[in-house]
Amino acid sequence: LLINHISTIPAGSGVYFEDSIQNNLTENRIDKNFDQGIELENSSRNILGNNTVRQNPKGIVISGIGEENLLSGNVVSGGDVGILLQGADKNTLAENVLTKTVTHGIYLNSSTKNDLIGNDLFDCPEGIFLVDCRNNNLSRNQLQDVKNGIVVQNSSQNDIGKNIIIRSLLGIKLDR
Repeated sequence: LLINHISTIPAGSGVYFEDSIQNNLTENRIDKNFDQGIELENSSRNILGNNTVRQNPKGIVISGIGEENLLSGNVVSGGDVGILLQGADKNTLAENVLTKTVTHGIYLNSSTKNDLIGNDLFDCPEGIFLVDCRNNNLSRNQLQDVKNGIVVQNSSQNDIGKNIIIRSLLGIKLDR
């Protein structure tokens, strides 16, 4: 899908991929949908690039067996959660911009071996939040005007380095 504007779907997601492999979703604007702006469920090796996703309860969601997806250059703003990985492994989130979320900029739950590299998060109460995760790489991300920069809960063997956290109540929190 290339250069579309999807707005105000009364139920569900603006864009929904299920059991999909090797699709490109680029340069779309996805606004004000009922649930997710973009959802990939049990989908692998897809590219989501340079999309603008605004004011959806969840901006971009990868769930189920979602592996080896690339999310790059997307702008996600408004809504509760910017990007959510739920049980998703081996994905790359690179150079995305997340702003003005209600709760989390990037939220990983039960997800392993993901790379979060060079993302910019502004004005998100929880910047990057990992729960029940392991073997993820968080590097060169910039978090600004966040309550908690990076929170790692009940997680192990994650690499966190070379991130910049500006104007945060708590920079990095490791919690069991």
